Amino acid sequence: MISSTGHAATFAWECKFPSFRNALTFVWDTDKSSASLIGGAGSATLWPNFGTIASGQAVVSFAEPTSGGAIQTTTIIVNTGEAIHSRNAIVGGKFAPSQDSGQCRQKR
Repeated sequence: MISSTGHAATFAWECKFPSFRNALTFVWDTDKSSASLIGGAGSATLWPNFGTIASGQAVVSFAEPTSGGAIQTTTIIVNTGEAIHSRNAIVGGKFAPSQDSGQCRQKR
């Protein structure tokens, strides 16, 4: 669980989605307000976003800008580990969207 102690910290989540052969690992450095993705096709720099939804649950999202101009996002409900990964890809000049739900666990 993410705490608001005011101290800088690094958080990591290992996520598994049915459409991915390997797990995706999201690492967020709160001190630098930076994040990265490890897995899939290597590594990538992400934009992190943290908030609380109406039910009071903490949610963290990661946006990945691609070289083709599209965005991929992953959102994790922190206390349950439920996650959704969305790809907004363009292939051959046409949209090729996909979405997958999965499960994440926070790594310590």
